[in-house]
Amino acid sequence: MDNNNNQQLPQQEEFDIKNIFKIVRKYLWLFITLPVIAVIIGVVYAKLQVPEYTTSAQLLIKSDGSNNPLNILNMMTGSSNMFGSNGELEDEILVVKSKKLLTQLIIDLDLRTDTYIKKGLTYRIAYQNEPLIAIYPQNFWKELKGGLIIDVKKKSNGTFTFNFVLVENKTKQKFKHITTSLDEPIKTPWGEFSFVEQPNFAPKGEGYKLRIATANIKGRIAALDRAINISRLNKYSNILVFSTVSQSIPRNEAIINKLIEIYNQDKVADQNQASKQMSDFITERLALITDELKDVEKQVENYRKQHKLANIPAQANIFIQSAGEYEKQIASTDIQLSIVNFVENYLKKASNTDLIPTTSEVSNPAFVQAISEYNELVLNYLKAARGGTENNPQIIQIKEKIETMRGNILNSIDNIKRTMEITKNDLTKKSNEYSSKIKDVPTYEREYVEISRQQQIKEQLFLFLLQKREEAQLSLAMSTSSAKVIDSAYTQMQPVSIGTRKIAALALLIGLILAAGIVYLIGFFKDTIENEADLKRFTTLPIIGTLPFEKDVPQIVMTSQKHDILKEKIRMLRTYLPFVLANSESGKTVIITSSISGEGKSFTALNLAISLAMINKKVALVGLDIRKPMLSKYLNISNKYGITNFISDESLTVADIQNLSELNKNLTVFLGGTIPPNPSELLYNTRLDDLFEFLKKNFDYVIVDTAPTRMLPDTYIINRFADAVIYVVRKGFAKYEDIKHINTEQEGHTLNNINLLLNGTDLTNSKYGYNYYAYKQ
Repeated sequence: MDNNNNQQLPQQEEFDIKNIFKIVRKYLWLFITLPVIAVIIGVVYAKLQVPEYTTSAQLLIKSDGSNNPLNILNMMTGSSNMFGSNGELEDEILVVKSKKLLTQLIIDLDLRTDTYIKKGLTYRIAYQNEPLIAIYPQNFWKELKGGLIIDVKKKSNGTFTFNFVLVENKTKQKFKHITTSLDEPIKTPWGEFSFVEQPNFAPKGEGYKLRIATANIKGRIAALDRAINISRLNKYSNILVFSTVSQSIPRNEAIINKLIEIYNQDKVADQNQASKQMSDFITERLALITDELKDVEKQVENYRKQHKLANIPAQANIFIQSAGEYEKQIASTDIQLSIVNFVENYLKKASNTDLIPTTSEVSNPAFVQAISEYNELVLNYLKAARGGTENNPQIIQIKEKIETMRGNILNSIDNIKRTMEITKNDLTKKSNEYSSKIKDVPTYEREYVEISRQQQIKEQLFLFLLQKREEAQLSLAMSTSSAKVIDSAYTQMQPVSIGTRKIAALALLIGLILAAGIVYLIGFFKDTIENEADLKRFTTLPIIGTLPFEKDVPQIVMTSQKHDILKEKIRMLRTYLPFVLANSESGKTVIITSSISGEGKSFTALNLAISLAMINKKVALVGLDIRKPMLSKYLNISNKYGITNFISDESLTVADIQNLSELNKNLTVFLGGTIPPNPSELLYNTRLDDLFEFLKKNFDYVIVDTAPTRMLPDTYIINRFADAVIYVVRKGFAKYEDIKHINTEQEGHTLNNINLLLNGTDLTNSKYGYNYYAYKQ
């Protein structure tokens, strides 16, 4: 076989089911012991387990927002869903398990303390049936930052033993107190504790053991949050399912029912608070609106008084009618004035015999009467003038009267004209006043409408707020929770604890897994060769054989009547040896070495040499482990004269150092000789070359036992004589690093024709039907 093989080292081992069975067989004790122990522990645990029960309840969360008082504000603002009428169920779950509600639950049910009674080997919770009630120091809960455990033991003679353990910030403080009376409080480093015993708990004269456990409020909240489970009945339902598991059925039911009660109260309180806030808000706004309404009404009153307005449209009609009347009067006055002017002009131009036109348009009766009288005199004058002369006294008299009256009329006309002008001016002034008022009516109306509009707005808002306040008050009086209890807390009578068989099966599985894990970790952390598969993982060098381990084996097994398996393995090695030497020049010299001392190289060299001698081969067994010679010890031969003596003393011959073995006539032994001070330098001596030349000529096989390669350079020096190297690797002794070292020797050609021999195996030989083991040096 050629060792100059530069194949790449395999990185992974192929999956081998047979190898797994071999590992299981090797650690069979572990795969039996751990599962058995686990099953025993599991059964004991099942027997000691305190039964726990599941309690559940169902709560319907109403989806409509009709009971929500905030809808009032939505109506006021015109928003249909300003705040949302119904939250998601997930939000409600968070509300139920909020710190606020859990804190209230702890306070209402006094869950800050749990009392346990010892029955047998286990402690069982006592709820509302505590034999002993603890009364804590003032402000104890506020100052408590961790947890307190009080173990109480009452003996049959009435003696109480209290063991206090306070755990805060990962530190423990202990206090012990023994007393025969509970009348006096117990003074501890954390204050005075008092205890009240329930007289009807246990028969007189019997003792008991208690454990009273308490924690700060944060710890209790966290414990309750873990213990209480809230979930939806299904994804399409608005029903929440409350559930909890513990030893005490009354405690479970009390917690679930009280939590639902607190949740409903909180919802109603929220609604009442919203209604109250709404009512307060509306009342406050009403007060402001009332003041504002009074101010607006006062403005309306003042405006009417200021502008003397009662009814603007009616007064506007009056203004228009009055202005029209005055315009008519002015027109009439103008007519009369024009008539008077006409009469005046007529009189000034007319003669005494001209009649004055009469008119009824002039409203002055005296003026009309004067014209009538004037015209009558003129008519009399005309009558008289027809029958008389100008000198007629009667005519002269009438004529004088006409002149006088004419003058009077003209004077009267002046007075009438002045009177009419004054009257016209007064009428014009009055008409202008009403015309001005008619023009101001739109402004008054606009200003009045603005003030009136504010008044109407305030009135409508006032009435609206009054109505909504009544609605808020009604909602406050009729507030109900938006949740409905479908099922109150109900406890299943079947405990939730796992059965003994299931626990045993689970423990068995855990034991097997644990055993497999331990075996895996052993394999993961081991760094030694355990079998042929390990060896193949780290090298491609040929493995020419294995030697099994056998207890109490002698160093020479080939002459023994026992150890048949080991002898057969050595014979197998002898059979492979010609194939190993087939490609060498002389085909005789075999070096047997190892990485470190103790791997069985000397044992292998000795028994291989004897095995070759037994088939009538002349064999030279050469002991060149000159620093730690073992062959002289194994063969019980004196090491006085050996190879080192032959090299250093030229007077010695080969015959002087050879030892004919009593084991077989074909075996000649050459021991190492006296241990020299310079062994490495000595092995370079040509006398050693001469010796090997002699051995190769006179023997069929030269078997050389050399020093370990990881410790000394001797084997590399002797390698110049080797036709093949048998590298002994001992199971559980050789490390992975040693195999990597062998690979380095192969790659560097520092050793010739390397072949591996695995020593110390525990393989099963099916032919013989029993286990055999490799040699243990």
